[in-house]
Amino acid sequence: MIICTAIHIHLQQSAGTCLPKYPALAEEQTNLTDKRITIIRTNAAKRISNNTHYTNCLRFYILSLIHSSHTECIALINHYSFSTLQHHIMVELYGGAISSELPADAIDVSTFRQIPDTQEVFLLEKPTGLDQSLIFDLLESVDAQSLAEVVAVHLEDILEEPATLVAPLELFTNENLACESHSYLVKPGPSKLESDNAKVYMLLVIHRVEKVNTDIVMSMNVPVESGEVTAEVFNKEAENAIGGTSVVGEAYSVIRKAAVTLKVEDWALFA
Repeated sequence: MIICTAIHIHLQQSAGTCLPKYPALAEEQTNLTDKRITIIRTNAAKRISNNTHYTNCLRFYILSLIHSSHTECIALINHYSFSTLQHHIMVELYGGAISSELPADAIDVSTFRQIPDTQEVFLLEKPTGLDQSLIFDLLESVDAQSLAEVVAVHLEDILEEPATLVAPLELFTNENLACESHSYLVKPGPSKLESDNAKVYMLLVIHRVEKVNTDIVMSMNVPVESGEVTAEVFNKEAENAIGGTSVVGEAYSVIRKAAVTLKVEDWALFA
């Protein structure tokens, strides 16, 4: 297939530069813009009522109101803004047969929309309105000669149009599944979800669980404020995805955590 060949070539070309070791998180900035302070306050106030974990959020929320002119307080809010608000909890999937750690505010789409039995879909709302979605899918293992072919086949199933760019991110081991997991950054073809100033990336994680002849495929749609996504722009996003602070980087930290903590609680699900 043409798409398979294109992806295979791109994976080969990118293999030497797009598989960095997991780096330390970048040093946090100590200054916040007024917009970010507003986002922090809004999110903190909304989430505190639903989870006692956000007590710290309330404390710094109040401090920000009283002492917003103090540099030290702003630095503290900056430190806690994402580490606290990005609290993760263990979530049951497929009726409890599988579990994974997701952001506490992830919305289970099945509560308001019918979802295929092989899927679990979660919505991650964003203050910008560029909401993200995280999808788990149980698929029959692809019988292919190379990993590039496996990726190509799954992308054909997931995407309406062929992917324009694909880059491998990293290989890691999920000890719970006793399998290797592979992650990728994908630029899907143009879609109705995009506009002149908003484009959609996709993060992809494939768990090849050979003992049950299944590929557990995780995909995350990540809209970003962006103009045309050239190969140069895409490669920069791929290079900075692991441990990065961009929208794509933060989204990757979410899907990676979900992927690493993914655990089969009842293997009878695959019988």
